[in-house]
Amino acid sequence: MIGHLPVPYPDELLYSICARFASRVKYPSMKSILRELLGAPTASAVVDLPNHLSNLAAVLPEGTSLTADRLIDSHTLFPFFSAFLPPERVRRLRRSMRGDDGSSVHMRSGIMASRTPTPRYLRFCFACKREDRARFGESYWHRIHQLSGVEVCPSHQIFLESSDVGLCSDRKHLQFISAEQATRVIPVHPVDIGNREHRTLLQLARDAEWLLNHPSPGTNLKAFHFRYLRLLIERGMGTYTGSIHVKKLLDGFLSHYSPALLSLLHCELRGRDVEKSNWLLRLVRPPKHGS
Repeated sequence: MIGHLPVPYPDELLYSICARFASRVKYPSMKSILRELLGAPTASAVVDLPNHLSNLAAVLPEGTSLTADRLIDSHTLFPFFSAFLPPERVRRLRRSMRGDDGSSVHMRSGIMASRTPTPRYLRFCFACKREDRARFGESYWHRIHQLSGVEVCPSHQIFLESSDVGLCSDRKHLQFISAEQATRVIPVHPVDIGNREHRTLLQLARDAEWLLNHPSPGTNLKAFHFRYLRLLIERGMGTYTGSIHVKKLLDGFLSHYSPALLSLLHCELRGRDVEKSNWLLRLVRPPKHGS
């Protein structure tokens, strides 16, 4: 059992909590930290969906309210992914994060199959950094800032900046590096509310933040399909028999979202024949599996 673990801050990544712990205890090696917290010196300092969390919960001081499930729901990116997965898959993903099967975590979350890349570096909002220091005496890594597709801070409406902490598979994947060590003073780039693309990015960030704060047990994929179909019918892009007016949908989508924005979000419509197959059409067509 460890003597203490830093009290988690609002929206703080578990990675960040462990980084602050590592900064305080100053163990001789990062393997010692991994063994102490996760019960395995071969474990990695994973940012998004860590595992070994039952081991971590077991070594926390007596009387703590932190359980493996609370860590998963409140201090990892799990709620963002669970909102779009079938319930049974969510349960398996949660079990994998409690246990030591790290290879299955990213497979079950859908990250490995996604063409949307994860951010290359841990990111931060300078206004959050300033507020955190004033409120808590130190800055920390926020969950919302690390999500793919989130480019701005929903609280301060400024663009996120990359830190010095790379997320590629090198020796740093064994390290916990705190925000105090890796962030710096930089010019602030505010969102222009008069810019439609900026407004879209801000809304995406706010929606992602809501998902993080409202963990879901999962959703049947057929329910998503019926929801999308209803919205398409309301806009004259679908019928009650389930048919989709593909050209009308694609024309409307591409007139609303600019190529530059779709490229930034890695959501371009690609393929030899985009009117037959692309990610948008797969999203609104009946799923191959209902659960």
